[in-house]
Amino acid sequence: MGRDKATLDVAGASLLDRTLAGVPADVNVVVAGPPVSVARDGVRFVQEVPPGGGPVAGLDAALTAVTAPVVVVLATDLPLIGTLPAALADALLRDTGRDPPVDGVLATDASGHPQQLCAAYRSAALRDAIAAGGTAQGVAMHSVLARLRTSAISGHVCVELGTSDAPDPTWDIDTPDDVQRLTQLLDETSTDSPGGCDG
Repeated sequence: MGRDKATLDVAGASLLDRTLAGVPADVNVVVAGPPVSVARDGVRFVQEVPPGGGPVAGLDAALTAVTAPVVVVLATDLPLIGTLPAALADALLRDTGRDPPVDGVLATDASGHPQQLCAAYRSAALRDAIAAGGTAQGVAMHSVLARLRTSAISGHVCVELGTSDAPDPTWDIDTPDDVQRLTQLLDETSTDSPGGCDG
């Protein structure tokens, strides 16, 4: 995209604000990256040292500010995610049928592919999995996931855009064409709330 996607304006709101819109107000939010303006109160920003170490390094830095036993990990550019974060956390907390229980629950996209950066994890297990690699800098997320027990749920639990071709809630915005398509979808529905999902 050639710029920080977190601050990219789409129909009057940044991608980061749209991603956070469905996160319950009483949930603490930690963003890995340089501080930017956000509509939500109380957002804490942290950054890996040195910067640019990749998603695992950013996640490792963010986990230093997490005290909850369960953490929901979201990429910045998931503007249709709606309330799926709460559904992921609920699915993990309800996981009592396995011995031992899973360490994480990942959302699957429309093709059934698990999304590593749209998932709920047990915080301690995620920290341990990152630490087991010896470093977080430049590490691929799939290598961390290989050390965890995970399950998956469909991310496409509901779409409230009101269009027959509405994309999956796990759709991430990667290109200018994606931005244009999202803007058109939001214009068609004339809503500031781009989507929603229930568990």
